[in-house]
Amino acid sequence: MILDIHTHCYPENLAAAELRNWKGPADVTLPDGTLSGLLRDLDKAGIDRAVVLHVAHKPGSARAVNDFAAEVQRTHGERLRCFGSIHPDAPDAVEELWRIKELGLHGVKLHPIFQNFDPTEERYFSLYREMGHVGLPVLFHCGKHPGYTIAFQPTQMEVILPYFQGTTVIGAHLCGLSGATEQLSVLTTLPIYVDLGYCARYFEPSDLSCIIKRLDEERILFGSDTPWDTAEAELKKLEQAGLSSRIMDKILSQNACELLNWPVSGQ
Repeated sequence: MILDIHTHCYPENLAAAELRNWKGPADVTLPDGTLSGLLRDLDKAGIDRAVVLHVAHKPGSARAVNDFAAEVQRTHGERLRCFGSIHPDAPDAVEELWRIKELGLHGVKLHPIFQNFDPTEERYFSLYREMGHVGLPVLFHCGKHPGYTIAFQPTQMEVILPYFQGTTVIGAHLCGLSGATEQLSVLTTLPIYVDLGYCARYFEPSDLSCIIKRLDEERILFGSDTPWDTAEAELKKLEQAGLSSRIMDKILSQNACELLNWPVSGQ
């Protein structure tokens, strides 16, 4: 079984706009960003389950974003689980955080770049403590992004981790290594999960293998970041790293299933 922990889809009337300025890798044809497009992409890659991540780009948008996430999960819950989102600068951020849990969503995503906030600012620490009380996994978009000055990488993650009070934190995109390894030594010390969303193609297979072997193999999660890449392309790149079947089983399903308490059918 394969579980992709880092995917996206958007409402039918918004998907084209979300992807309008993204050309993507030259070697693939990208999905269209819709729910049906996501399911087709997963099918093509042979992926059994996925976590769909959602982001509240602006204060005031979280309620609609989370309602959409809940509907995706309601209609496709056997295969898809969704993370909701809050905007850290929204007046109702704490209220919406608890509503995410009431909706039955399985985590919270924060995107410092698109949400335009610096996670290390002290004014957000009380929000992180509240996330600790809620108890849902928190996934941060990590790394740099063209045209933005905010970068969130292991050194920034190290600053904020104590405020989550033990809640599971996931650093997406290898916690922002983005093809470089300067902060790998910091990352190896952090008690977080990392996902591989849109990472495999950044590294030579041998380099990716070396990075994975330096991390805690119990905390590495396969992710594709579809529709920004295809699930099939990211999976093939990971397979080229030549990891053992034991480690691949952990990355592709076991770690995520345990983290999300998502039993394999029949167990």
